[in-house]
Amino acid sequence: KGTGNICVCCGKDAVAAGAHSGNLAREVAKLAPHALKIHLLYILKNTPLATMFERGDFKALEREEYVKLVCDQLEILPKDIVIERLTGDGVKEDLIAPLWSVKKTIVTNEIDKELVKRGTFQGFLC
Repeated sequence: KGTGNICVCCGKDAVAAGAHSGNLAREVAKLAPHALKIHLLYILKNTPLATMFERGDFKALEREEYVKLVCDQLEILPKDIVIERLTGDGVKEDLIAPLWSVKKTIVTNEIDKELVKRGTFQGFLC
């Protein structure tokens, strides 16, 4: 059982594609990975995504959106999948957005608070 590790990157396009409703988490759960890294999509200087962001063609997630998206996914992911990461950030000097991502402790605390508020946990909907 299991496919090793999987890294999932969450951004506005993932939300628009239905990841917010749990489609992404359900598909990942079907792969039965041993571990999962949930990673924020961030925008770095001198990249095509930075150009899109600067033109207004791409928007970074707000922290609240990201927290809710991660909690939605955690509720769907089975408890036996080890969550190795709940967020990520780029090199600070190259990071354009979201700037809140450099405060990882705040982000993980907000995820914990949201799960408590909901009265849920990883695997709640399994």
